[in-house]
Amino acid sequence: MSTSDPLSILHVCSIKGRGGTGYMAGHLIRLLHESGHQVYVAACEGSKIEERANEQGLTFLPGLELRRGFRPKALWHDVKLLRQWIREKNIDIIHAWHSIEYWSCFLATLGTGVKLTRTRGIVTPVKAHCFNQFIHNKTAALFVTCEKIRQNYVRAGFLMKNIFLLNDGVNTHRFCPGPDALGVRKMFDIPEDAFLIGNIGRLEPVKGQHTLLHALKHLPETVHALLIGGGSREKELKTLAEELGVTNRVHFSGVQSNVEEWLRACNAYVLCSVGSEGSSRATLEAMATHLPCITTTVGMLPDIVRENDTGLLFEPEDHVALVKQIKRLLNEADLKEKIAERSYEMVTRDWSEEAMVRNVEAVYRQVLSEKK
Repeated sequence: MSTSDPLSILHVCSIKGRGGTGYMAGHLIRLLHESGHQVYVAACEGSKIEERANEQGLTFLPGLELRRGFRPKALWHDVKLLRQWIREKNIDIIHAWHSIEYWSCFLATLGTGVKLTRTRGIVTPVKAHCFNQFIHNKTAALFVTCEKIRQNYVRAGFLMKNIFLLNDGVNTHRFCPGPDALGVRKMFDIPEDAFLIGNIGRLEPVKGQHTLLHALKHLPETVHALLIGGGSREKELKTLAEELGVTNRVHFSGVQSNVEEWLRACNAYVLCSVGSEGSSRATLEAMATHLPCITTTVGMLPDIVRENDTGLLFEPEDHVALVKQIKRLLNEADLKEKIAERSYEMVTRDWSEEAMVRNVEAVYRQVLSEKK
């Protein structure tokens, strides 16, 4: 991507932890910086966003309070600080990532000519009251992470001309087909000829890993499951595996940094989420690794998993339907290969890091070219 005419962009994110939206924010910030733009980051002090900004050598601007709820004093403090940065840093674009900072960023841009953009990655319907309508209509660009979120705005009667889909970006150089990682299988004594199903995600109720364990009980003994991630539900899931009699076929790896190696040890990928999934980086990474994917129908998953084309779908917590879909991969080699190839082509074409930053930059430049 050309770095000519770089933009000065301020990203403001109040998300403190490792949630999907916070990760996407940090990811896009890094990509814009690497593309030659001057990127400033303002976030809660001590947050993962600050940590990543410092690791990547980005300019972190401290001091925002970013307080939840109606707190006029804190709001005014943040607005004044944002307006100061707009002047000092010659900001072109302010990009807000959460509702907490949305109003302060909006008020800070009034009368400045700076364009306000925002990302929404929550599938919960937006409230259609007059205040939300007002700020939405004054926002230069609203990025939504999936079609369901866009449809929520359509049903609520919001303007559509300033809504853009934001495809998350996968590092397709890191996540790509490669040699089978037999070392992973040896680590857990998984037979080389076993059909290994991978699952990446926090071990929390919303990710629904219990559905995969129930399905495993009704699948051949040669089918194993590898759960990559950690969380509060690990002990509960291990107990469930014991009760179902599948302990020897369920393998808990904990959190791993080299996820691509673990995915290459698998024959398929299953995501059992019961909610959320405004974006699903893990599914996209599995697709980029050339794995056939089976997922639930929540959030953005139907955007990328098209039945019998780029994947297979089932309803949340329906382990009988999941068993049926897994058996299709076991018994239909042509379908398994077709799904893996079609999803791989889709991700490398439309969901790469290069595509993500190119599309966001195009929207930035489009709104900047519009009459102020």
